[in-house]
Amino acid sequence: QAQALGLSPAADMALGYFLMRAGQLDAAQDILFAAQARHPMDAPLLSCVGQLLHQRRDLSGAAVAYRAALDLDPMLNDAAQALAWVLIDLGQYRDALYWSELALERAPSPAGLLQLGWLRQSLGQVAEAVPLYQSALEGFAGHAPERPRILLHLVQCLDRLGRSEDAAVVLQQALVEWPQDLELTLEAVRRLQAQGDTQAALTWRRRALSLLPTQGAALRRLAWQVLELG
Repeated sequence: QAQALGLSPAADMALGYFLMRAGQLDAAQDILFAAQARHPMDAPLLSCVGQLLHQRRDLSGAAVAYRAALDLDPMLNDAAQALAWVLIDLGQYRDALYWSELALERAPSPAGLLQLGWLRQSLGQVAEAVPLYQSALEGFAGHAPERPRILLHLVQCLDRLGRSEDAAVVLQQALVEWPQDLELTLEAVRRLQAQGDTQAALTWRRRALSLLPTQGAALRRLAWQVLELG
């Protein structure tokens, strides 16, 4: 019905986004593809198509849509950041780095800092990742769900830089803030095992085991891999 009415690009995009949020991806695709055919030069609409394709795990199609949107409007920073995530999923980290840096330069945000920090860390540029993670923590205040992962990545980067005491302080603070976080708990187990502190490692292993029933299957498998090392 919406297709027959020939809604404006903004209205088509809003309807498509609503359907995506509702999990009705086929209906969203019908709306957005028809709208794109009517308005092929509308950059925000193309960006929304990219979001749909990314959600459908059509990574190549999503990258094409986001690039097309950015060709039409290079100032679409949300599209640039989204394209970076798609390229990460495609394993194209260097290309992702370009778009992530561009988006952050134009519109600084905690999410952008986290993305660029993760990319830097993944490329082995841990010294550059540390200040990005630290700035991201300032932006994700309180009990923001992003904080545990940022803290974990920061600990890993500090360790790789040989700043083990700083890493220990950050991890200790993180566990006070997020005592039920399994990945932070596993990091404590790893560090204590590496240091040869078997008694403390055993205590943290027990804590990790107590957290397993609340976790998803993938995280449980990761936990067992770490715990079996002890």
